[in-house]
This record gives sequence, C-alpha cells and structure tokens, in this order.
Amino acid sequence: MEKNRMDSNLTNVPEENHEERIKHNEKGCSRTKNKHWYVGIFIASVLLYTIVIAVEGAYPFGKRCFLTDDAYVQYNTMLRTLIEYVHSGDKSAILWNRGMGTDMYLTALYYLMSPFNIIALLMGEKHVELALIFIIVLKGSLVTVTGLYYFRNTIVFANEDRNSKAGGWVSFCCALAWGFCGYLVAYGQNIIWLDAIILMPLIALAVEKVNMGESYIRYILLLTLVFIFNFYYAFYVCMFIVVYYILLDRRTFGELLRNGLKLAGLSVAAVMLAGIVLVPAALSIMKAGDTTLNSSDTLDMWGDFGHYIVSFFPFKEVTNGYMYNNNNYCGTIVVLLLFVFVLSSSVSLKDKLKYAAVVLMFMLAANFLPLNYVFHGFVVPHGTGNRFAIILTFVMLMIAYRILTDIESVKTYAVAGAGIAGGVVFALSFTDENMLQVFYCYVGFLLVMAVSLIVMVLLSRKSIKKTTALVIIMVLWVAEICCNMVVTMKDKANEGDMIDNIHLSEWNAQYQMLNTDGKSRKTALLNDNYVQNSDVNWYSSMINGYYVNAFETMGMAHFDNVECVYDGATPLTAMMYNVRYVLTNSKNTNGGYHSIYSGEIYSVYEADELADWGFMTGEGIKKWNADGNVAENQSKFLECGFGDELADLNSENLQNSLQLSQLMELIPWGDISYDVAHGLGMLQRYMAPEGRFINRGLTQIFNFGDFKETGIGEYIYSGNSTQYHACVQLRFTADRDMDLYVYSADNRDQAVTTYIDGEESSSVMYTSSGQLAYGGHVKKGQKVKVSVIGGASVGESAIKEIQLYSFNTELFEKAKSSITDETLISDGFSGNTFKGHVTAKKDGVLYLAFPYSDGYTIYVDGRKAEKILLGKGNMGVELSGGEHEIKLEYHTPGFAFGIIVSCAGLVFLVLICMHGRTKRKAAVK
Repeated sequence: MEKNRMDSNLTNVPEENHEERIKHNEKGCSRTKNKHWYVGIFIASVLLYTIVIAVEGAYPFGKRCFLTDDAYVQYNTMLRTLIEYVHSGDKSAILWNRGMGTDMYLTALYYLMSPFNIIALLMGEKHVELALIFIIVLKGSLVTVTGLYYFRNTIVFANEDRNSKAGGWVSFCCALAWGFCGYLVAYGQNIIWLDAIILMPLIALAVEKVNMGESYIRYILLLTLVFIFNFYYAFYVCMFIVVYYILLDRRTFGELLRNGLKLAGLSVAAVMLAGIVLVPAALSIMKAGDTTLNSSDTLDMWGDFGHYIVSFFPFKEVTNGYMYNNNNYCGTIVVLLLFVFVLSSSVSLKDKLKYAAVVLMFMLAANFLPLNYVFHGFVVPHGTGNRFAIILTFVMLMIAYRILTDIESVKTYAVAGAGIAGGVVFALSFTDENMLQVFYCYVGFLLVMAVSLIVMVLLSRKSIKKTTALVIIMVLWVAEICCNMVVTMKDKANEGDMIDNIHLSEWNAQYQMLNTDGKSRKTALLNDNYVQNSDVNWYSSMINGYYVNAFETMGMAHFDNVECVYDGATPLTAMMYNVRYVLTNSKNTNGGYHSIYSGEIYSVYEADELADWGFMTGEGIKKWNADGNVAENQSKFLECGFGDELADLNSENLQNSLQLSQLMELIPWGDISYDVAHGLGMLQRYMAPEGRFINRGLTQIFNFGDFKETGIGEYIYSGNSTQYHACVQLRFTADRDMDLYVYSADNRDQAVTTYIDGEESSSVMYTSSGQLAYGGHVKKGQKVKVSVIGGASVGESAIKEIQLYSFNTELFEKAKSSITDETLISDGFSGNTFKGHVTAKKDGVLYLAFPYSDGYTIYVDGRKAEKILLGKGNMGVELSGGEHEIKLEYHTPGFAFGIIVSCAGLVFLVLICMHGRTKRKAAVK
C-alpha cells in the first residue's frame, strides 16, 4: 500500500522534476558509497600504524619511543614551548628564556601553524609525546584519504570504470601506496611537512579546475593554507604545481600559456594572502647562520646508481642523514607499470614524452649534484636529502592508475617489454656492492614482478577476466605495502625509554631548583635527549643566524646553522653569555666552571665568576671582526675590548718577545718546543718540512675510518664500520703546565674525549658540528690522549679539523677585574622588553649578553640608540661616561609589513570573487 502511494506520488510530478529527483537520489547514493571508501581507507591506515607501533613495542604498547628523527629532536620541544607559551598568558614576540632570546612568532611560523597541534594543547605538557604519536598517525592516515579523493575525482585519466567497484579498488590501492610510500615511511615523522602533503592531491584537483577556467578561489585558498601551515615545504608544493600543470592536456600552445599565466597570477594572490607568514620568514632566512655541513670537497657529483635503483624495491632499509638519500618505494607493480606505460599503444606519444621527461628529470635530480642543488631551492639540505622525491612518487602513481583502469587494453608485447626492462633494472640493482640490501628485498621485488607479469600476459591473451587480474594484482600490492611498512619501520623506534628519558624525571626537579633570580642564565642538556630546559640552547630552522655565528666564531657548540648548545665555554665566554649553571652528562667540558654536584646520570657546574648582562669595553671593540679561528677570535676580543688595560700588563712581554701574549695560543704539532715556537712567533698553523708530520711526542692513530691528511690537524675521511664511528686519537706528553682546550670541527656530527695519564679528564656527550672542549689542567710531563670521533658513515666523505690550544689563565685573571668592574645590572624582563642600568667610568661600548638581531631596538636613557654588530653575531651600544638606563625592545622583523601584504592579498581575492560573479551573471544572460 505504501509502495503504491510512493509510486503514485512519483508519477504525479512533472517529468523533468522526476528525472532530477532520480539523478539526485543516485548522486546521494553515490556520495554515501564514497564515504564508505574514505572511512575504510582511514581506518585501514590507522590500523597499519597501530600494528607498527605495537610490533615496535613502542608507547603505549611498551616503553620504547616511537618518536624518531625530528619528531624526537625538535617537535617535542616546540610543542612543549607552545603549551608553555599559551598557558603563561604572555603574548610577547620573544621568549627570553629560550635561545638567549628566541622569536616565538618565527618559531611558530615554521613549526607550530598546523591545526593538528591543538591535540597537544588539549592533552597538556605531561602527554606531549603521546600527542605527537596521535598527530603522526592522524596526519599519516589523512594522506591516504586525500589521495583517495584525488584518484576518485581526477579528470586526467577519467574513464567509465572509475566509479565501478573495480575502479574504486584501484583508487584505494593507489591512495594506500601514496600514504605508505618509502618517502613517508622515511620522512613521515617530519610532521610539519605532512599538512602540505595532505593538501597536495587537493591542490592537484584545483589545478585541473583552473586549467578548465573554474574554481579559482579554491586554488588560492588551498595554496594559501600550504604557505601558512609550512612555508618551507610550500616550495616543493609549488614545484609540484608546475609539474602537474605541464602534465595536463591543452589543445594549443596559446592555451598552455594563457592558463599558465592565470595559474601564476592566482599563485601570487595566495602568496600575498600569506604575506603575514612569508615576509617575516623570508627576512629571517636571509639572515640565517653560515652553513658548513656540506662542502664541495666531500660531496660526490653523482649519487650511487645501484642504491638508487634498489630504493624502488620493497623492504629496502630506510635511509636518512645524507644528501643522496633514496626512499622511492611505492610498490613493485608501479615500477612494472611505468615500463608498460611507455610501451603501451593506448598511450599517446605526447603523453609518453611528457611523463617520461618528468620522471627522468626527477631521477636525474636525485643523483646529479647541480640539479639536486637547484631542486632543493639552491641549498644543500642537511639531514634529509632528495626532499622533492615525493613528486616523482605522485607522478608514478598517476601512471599506475592510468594503466590499471585501462588494463584490458595492454598488449602482450608491452607486457613482455616491461618484463625485460624489469629484469634489466633488477640486474643493475646489484652494481653498488657497498649498499646491498637484505636478500628478501630482491626476492620480494622479483616474485611480485613475476606474478604480475604472468597475470598481465594471461589478461592480454584473454585467458582470465579483467576483474580476476585486478584482484590478484591489488591483493599483491596491498600485501606488499603493508609488509613493507612493518618491516622497514622495524627498529625505527627510539631506544630511549618513553617515560624516563623524555619526561625528564631523572633531572628536571634538580634543574628547577637552580635559582638564578633573573640575574643570569642556566642551561641543561643530557646526551641526545633533545627536550631542552635551557635559557641558552635552541634547535630550530628559524634560529637567529647571528646567534649561530656568534657561537661558531667563539668555539661554542653548534650543529650547522640550526642549533646552538652551551658547551665548550672558556672563562671569557662564560662571562660573555652570563650562564651561571650547566646541568649536563658531559664531563668537565666547560672552562671557567666548577662542579657543585656529581652523580651517575648528570653533573651540575657553576661559573667561577660572571659579568651580569653585559659589560663596558673600549672603543677598540668595534674593530673586532671575529674572522679568525676560535683562539684568535677570543684573543682579539680581549685585545680590542681591553687593549689599554692589557698594554701595561704586556709591557714586560714586549721587552722579551716579538708579540703580545695571547689569551689562547696554538700548541704546535711540529718538532719545535713550545717555548721556542712562542719566541719565534710561530704560534699559528704551519707545515713541517716537506709537508710531513714530524710530531715530537705527538702521534696520530686512526680507527674505523679512512683518513686523508690535508694539513696540520685537517683531514678528509669516511667511515668504514657500520658499528663504530671513525676516530682520530692524538697522543703527546705535555712539555709545560697548561689549561688544555681541544677544538674539533666536522661537517658531520663529532665529539671529543680527553684523557690525562690514562684517566678521563673531560668528555663531550652531545655531538655537534664544532666546538672547543676543555681538556683539563695538564702538568708538565703528563701524558695526554685526545679522542675525536666523526659522524661520516660508510662510503660518505666528511671534513674534520682538530687543533690544540692552551688558555693563558694568568693573562685572563689580570684582565678579569676590568670586565667585572662596569657591568649591566638587570632591572627585569617584561613582555618584549629588557631593562637594566650601568655605570660607565668613561666613554666606550657596552657589550650586551644578547646575540645581535634586526628585531632589537636599544634605548639609552629613553632615547633610541644605534646598536652595533660586534664580531659576527654579538651586540653592543656606544655609551658615554656616567650612569645610564638601558632598554632592549624586540619586535619581529617584517611582521607589520607582512600584515599590509596580507591585507592587499585579501583585496585581490575580493576582486577576483567579484570578477567571477560578474562573468557568471553575463553567462546567464
């Protein structure tokens, strides 16, 4: 009865309305089915991540830490900083208790703009690690969801089978391969990149619409979001947009040019909208610190060919930390279908040429240094190489999708040719003997390729149905992807205990008890536990470049141009940076400090004497340019800043020596005693006769590496062990009493340990790119061993430098009273402002214990004063004699102009909307 009433109602409506209702019902049914696909792939992705975490025994299934790489190194700290900042209620631009003054806004622009960070805010500081795991799993799973949306909606390879059940499974497999490709397995914990990768498929669809003259606003807003969420990775997204646009079809070259200019104009609108992010970020990047991590002397022009080929195989070991990193896996079938695509008669020659050109270009860029440099934005990246490889993966999956949705048209000859090509590729994968993978990497590739070839041959000969062929291929593909994820993620979890290591339970309480009363700084860093409780240490891609340069030139620990760590101090730098307490598990690596607590896990050191937040120096400090080695820079600082005071102290030296005594002096390596070398003015590097090392009493021992000596204490080396770091040992007998300092630099990680008479005197537990390390007080006749490790892996070259210095304690003690006599006393920090007062006995320059920054404005007695760049990254201001009130005020450079640019972009967006509305009205008329 009810059914008849419904039929009667349908027949009473006009015919056109009846058809519209049928279409609407069909559309609604299709939409419901689509939701099932998206929910299904999201759940499958979450389950796969959960299995990996459980297999790893990582928290919450065990005590190990799932967080690795930057998730452990940086993002943990950044989210803690965000939570602290939000809860503090302080909305100033600068954090005075991070990195000697860190711009919170710039930090947020790079690390904290993702909307997913609200998870960490809701879970709180006690559960940051768990929040990070949730964020990684959630973002990683959404990558597959937007990938599926792309493959179910793209018009690039649209055909009638796309919305069929078989077409849906093809889309599902492509999306799963996209979300769990080798790139994301290797780099997926760089969570700040994942927002952009989530949006990439949606942007691809928006580019298609722009190419058709539609949906301009959608494209602008999506690209704007990419710029806002992570402006750095937006560079690769923009590269992807260019590539994707080139791959789209156009009828004429004029259409290609017109639509290309239209796309460029819309991209400019997105740039303008994101101006509030991009302008301050650009100004910060322009002032980045000097990078020394990669050198043309140690970078190979070409990558490893065999290693690159095997990067497309399943179960290949995840690699990171090297420029020629290759993690290109997205399925064996994808490699096979790439060859089928080239040989297939159903693909036009134009498409073959376009796709082949793109694929070959990215393969070349991954292995050829000049092109690699260009594709990384004219920089050599550190830590994670071939960051653009995600674009190659997307293009290869596009090709796989096209062939699979039209697989019945593939001819036998194309399959046979693909098989031969696959065999050649398999053979070539063994050409790099140094980087061979586990046997099941090769066996897995070969078996999946063989089965897939058999299935496609049978299909081409009509021996099996299309549905049967697709089921076999897709089951193999999904199984391979899942197994690859579990196997390659094996042992990727951090060995550190999730509860004890990252929660700081072993030492945080002690650190909080170290009270400075706002008069000085304190710092803590234990080994590779990167959760930083420190007023000084900071690890950030947006770190103040002047800060890095200041630390580098003065011999303080730093990692390339992204991190500064308070380690390797001398009595002078202890006064320069006003750090009273150092909590660390390194042993005695800072000069000018004494131990106040020593335990099994960590020790606490206190400075012998400090000089408050700055001190008066002479006018000569303006001539100090810090362009020498670390010893020369420290000596020149004292000489330029306190030359008049030291002149009297050195008068006796002038009568007995050819030069003034230096604060830090090089210990010669040649066959000349220290006293003779000092008298002859030879306390600089020099080569022994005929370029050979004579080394009176000094011997070199090389372990676990291949070393080539390029000078006194200079080497190019590579590791030759997978278990131990390459190491240089220097051994000598002291020919006089000295305070020994060891300077070691490396464009890979490095660390130093010093032994005196067989007992460990000092040890650096935190690897850096370069630093001084206090070796201890050595007496004449004592035997010294200096052990310096380097981080170059097997087959990777690096540059190492080692120099030995003595610190002139007597000279510094005489100069110390001049440093501490006129210091800047703090009146407190408030918001963006530091206030203090100083009494200068005469005209001079006030050195400030804050690194230079364009964001600082200095006021002296209420009047704006010109700040001075001292050396490469320190800061000062000229003062006349007398009492002065000092105010240091900080504002993010470019922030105000960025707001103006964003407002202009908003106006541009409104004009585009109005133009579009006018065009639609005209079309209706």
